[in-house]
Amino acid sequence: AEAHTMQVVQSLVQIASAHCPSEIAAFEQCKREAGGAYCESLDLAVLQCASRRVLESARGTPSVG
Repeated sequence: AEAHTMQVVQSLVQIASAHCPSEIAAFEQCKREAGGAYCESLDLAVLQCASRRVLESARGTPSVG
């Protein structure tokens, strides 16, 4: 189950790389400035953005933003 979870997270990161540039930029900036220790909420925002893209794609909903 843990390996499957890691595969899902890796897939979401790939999707985020292609479709969530502002979320990734905010997370990367936080990591540079705070060393990553305080960036969990921004990390989650990246994964939530990617998850929305997956759901939009599954429903055939056009992506916005």
